Amino acid sequence: MPRPAPARTSRSPVGAEAAATRAQERGGVAAAAAFLERSAALTISPPRRAERVLAAVQAKLSVGDFDTAADLLTTVTTDDPSQAARADLLRGGLSFVRRRASRKPARRRSWPA
Repeated sequence: MPRPAPARTSRSPVGAEAAATRAQERGGVAAAAAFLERSAALTISPPRRAERVLAAVQAKLSVGDFDTAADLLTTVTTDDPSQAARADLLRGGLSFVRRRASRKPARRRSWPA
């Protein structure tokens, strides 16, 4: 019986990005976020790496992994104005959700008391 080909996710950024796409199509957003993060870490080209980091940040935010998203955002360095703007938007979104999450909801009184 032939052996299946090994997964390329840990060997190349393209393989990790493809795995992220497959995971997201299947509803595995958290897995997709992890694959995107791995893909970014394996990418050498600075513009492509920035794009992959931004995709990973977006995915991490969508699953509520705010700490990892913030850590990834600190690694984004780009000369591309559209990538810089996207990074700024993601920073703003992260700041918003962190502030909102830190607020405690007001206690409601039961009716009747």
